[in-house]
Amino acid sequence: MIKSKRIIIFGGSPSWQIKLREHLPTVEFVEVDEKNRDISRIKRVDAVFINTSFFAHSFYKKIMKELSQIKTPIYYLNGQSNVEKTTLEIYNWLT
Repeated sequence: MIKSKRIIIFGGSPSWQIKLREHLPTVEFVEVDEKNRDISRIKRVDAVFINTSFFAHSFYKKIMKELSQIKTPIYYLNGQSNVEKTTLEIYNWLT
């Protein structure tokens, strides 16, 4: 289910992203310190996830501005470090 979706995840610690990337190789991750990065690619995804535990408010505003122009759903991850639980949480949001 997750592999068939175009998903982008913003936020989360770099170590969390590395661990989750092993479980979800088709998901795109964006680190929060990439504030000046072009995020227009979120227009081409099926779902946007935000890990709020490691996230900059200014970057959140940039994402919300981009999403306001489209109807891509946005989901918030509770920021836990357990990769299996995070994967299950993503799956539950998408089903």
